[in-house]
Parts: sequence; C-alpha cells; structure tokens
Amino acid sequence: MNRGKPFPPISLKSSRARLRAGALLCFLLLATATTWSQESWRLPGEYEKQDALLIGCHELVRDMPNVFSSLVGATHGRVPLVALVNDADELRLARHILKEDSRLWDHVSFVQVPHDTMWARDYGPLVVRRPNGDAVLLDAVYDSDRPLDDRVPTTLASRLSKDRMAVPLPLEGGNLLTNGRGLAIVAGKHWIEEDFGPGGKARYVAALKHYYGFDDVLVLESLIDEPTGHVDMFATFTSADTILVGSYREDEDPDNAAVLNRNAASLQCARTSGGPLKVHRIPMPPRDGELWRSYTNAVYVNGAVLVPVYPGVDPSGRRVAMETFRRALPGWDIIGMDASDVIQSGGAFHCLTMNLGPIGPLPNIERDWDQAPLEPPKRPSVRLAHHTP
Repeated sequence: MNRGKPFPPISLKSSRARLRAGALLCFLLLATATTWSQESWRLPGEYEKQDALLIGCHELVRDMPNVFSSLVGATHGRVPLVALVNDADELRLARHILKEDSRLWDHVSFVQVPHDTMWARDYGPLVVRRPNGDAVLLDAVYDSDRPLDDRVPTTLASRLSKDRMAVPLPLEGGNLLTNGRGLAIVAGKHWIEEDFGPGGKARYVAALKHYYGFDDVLVLESLIDEPTGHVDMFATFTSADTILVGSYREDEDPDNAAVLNRNAASLQCARTSGGPLKVHRIPMPPRDGELWRSYTNAVYVNGAVLVPVYPGVDPSGRRVAMETFRRALPGWDIIGMDASDVIQSGGAFHCLTMNLGPIGPLPNIERDWDQAPLEPPKRPSVRLAHHTP
C-alpha cells in the first residue's frame, strides 16, 4: 500500500456526464499531491455496530412522509438518527409528520445542513476510526450538478465537531461495499475503463486501497441499463465472510442474469481472513420497464436489517429473499419495509441512508436550533431521481 508516498495521477480518456468534474478534480489533486497523512484505519462493515445513521430529509418529508416516518420508527431503539434539514420549514414539516408520538423520534437529531437530494448514501461521509479512537469523516468527490450534496461531509463534520479528510477520488457511496476486513467491491468495470483510459481500472483500485485502507478491491459488472450502476442494487455483505448476490431468472432478463452469474463467480474466488468468501444468491424482484427493484438495497441497524419489499409484487421471491436474510443473519430481526414509493425515484432504503459506523458520541445538536437563527429557504423542493444523466 502506498501510504505516505506520492500517488500517481489517474489519466483521463473520456468524461461520463455525472463524473466529469469529479474525475477532473481527482486528476488535478492526485497529480499535485505529495503525501497522504493516513494512519492505519479500517472501514467497518455495515453489519457491525453502528453509532448513528444519516438521512437527508429533503424530498422524504415533502414528497414521501410515509417513508420518512417508517424509517424513523424502524430505527427507534436501535440506532441514533442524524437527519439533515435545509431550513426551519423542513424541520417543522419533519416534526409535524412525527408529532403523533414524540417518543418515536427521541433518537433523532435534526441538524441544518443544506443538501440537494435525499440520497444520503451517495454523498454522505464514510467514517473510519483512528488508532486513538477519534473518528474521521472521509469525503470523496461527488456529482458536480449537486453542489450542496457534495458539501455535506464538510458541513456535517463541522456541526458534529469531527475531523474530516478529503479524498480526491470520484466515488458514490452506493457503489462501495466492504466486508469490514479489508475486502471491498465496486461495480462499473466498463465506465471506469472508459473514463480513466488504459490501465484505468488498476489505477482506480489502487487509489481505493490507498485512501480507504483496503487490502483487496474487486471491480464487478454493473447491471445493464440500470441507471445508478451501483453495486448495492444487487449485493450486500452480511458478515466478514458472507455476501448475498442477486439472481435474475434467465427467462425474465437473460443479459443481467448472466451479469450477476459472472459477478457471483468472481466473488467466489475472493479470500477473506476466515477463508473463501461465501456467496449466497438472493432473488432479484422482476423489473417493470425502467423500475429496478432490489432486495439487497437494505439497511443494517444493530441487530436488525431493513429489507425493501414491494407489496403486490413477487410474493414468492419476497419470501425467499426474507428467508435468505434470516439464514445469513441468525438472531437478527429481519424487517420488511414497503419501498414501493421510493423505488420510483431509482433507489431504496440503502440509497436513502448512510451508516456512520464508528462516529462516536454525538454532540447536542438540537441546542443549535435555539442558539442561532435558521437560514431561510434558498430554493423550492424538487424531487430528483437517484441518477440524472
């Protein structure tokens, strides 16, 4: 691993719309970087203890109040929730949605952090812990078309009195999964090669290892035509040595069935500290035109996993999926939650949240609302799809 030494720049060949500015910034920063003052750290798995969970209120409270209240209710008694709000109006609306029983949201800390969308998984920080116990928020380059989202880690680190470290690498959080023991997976081998030119995949993998402390990074294929291209749409780690990988029926989607079969085969070759990675298949819900449903887009909250389900769709597949989670996570509460509304925008519960892992104790954020005036709204609410071309 290239810690503490200059890291070679990633050369660019082409520019995909949603990564153009991020890739350029990555190139400029890496080309001029001299050192990376990284101590030894580990990015934990999502199935491990979580000190907090991040969500962005935005469209959730304005357009999908039932999804918002369901997330708050499901996390109550399991994990503290850090909820981003843009302004006082958004805060009042969120509290109004939850007003029926204030005991159900006593674990929620509302913090004013301007943001463009509700997709906290992609722009939220990944949290690691230094050997001395201090948390560090790792802040990668995000979509230039959503500047407020891109600034969330910086603002959040300040509000939570935590250290932040910039990572000059384009990365969306939904496209990075780790087993918590040095193995990580991303999807998009084709666009990585297109954006970064010959040898681009090797350089991108080397950069992920360099900045996040991974020992091994596997680059899988994205689902064909799925707009986000993210790995969390078809896979999830349930332990350090076990991963669930989606499976399409060949008579429903032969091309993506083949993609997922190849991905599963690649993962079966991966090694963990406990031996070969165990790969279990889980059904993928049937597609409905441009609607890409997923069971693996789930959220882990300290002994419970919130699994997206779609009432009225694929009842037999849903039963198999829930049983697959139960076998992989014995003793856990497997909670199916209706994702029919949010999936219309291109993502489910994993996309809406960011695990803050070892972030440690949170300050009393609520007092800030009383001590300082709130900024007025800057823009009307616009419901943005998970991925915009």
